[in-house]
Amino acid sequence: MAARRRRMLPVLREKLFIQRATYDHEGAIAALRGMAAREPDDPWHAIEIGDLHVTTGALAPALAAFREAESICARLAADPRNAGWQPDLSVSQDRIGDVQARLFSVALLWQRGRPRGPAGRAELEEALASLRPLAAANRLDHRRRGWIAAIDADLAR
Repeated sequence: MAARRRRMLPVLREKLFIQRATYDHEGAIAALRGMAAREPDDPWHAIEIGDLHVTTGALAPALAAFREAESICARLAADPRNAGWQPDLSVSQDRIGDVQARLFSVALLWQRGRPRGPAGRAELEEALASLRPLAAANRLDHRRRGWIAAIDADLAR
């Protein structure tokens, strides 16, 4: 069974190439998920999924994909014989920081009253999805922690 799963990888890679070339982002994500199922120790599938989500503006799923890559890399890098995974861990953490910075920008725009309508609401909901785990882990200062309740109240209107 494992050999058959590996034999499908070239087919999935070709499919991924075509889907990216035709801007079929959802199809490319599906192909990458298939590749990740066949190579669960390869964090680059999750990183590429996250990159595609960023391209489409879906920041919460992008953040989840980058965190998955970080988890894979951290597990692999814990073994001193796998020091080569440290740079990949750094890449996943860098991508997480990039997405969080974009989500913080959305929250800052909200403070100035800019995001409006369905698109603005979706962006604020994604920002909250990122802010809540950071607040729970005590990784936000008091000002950013206050954004959560204020944005919740604004969205409830």
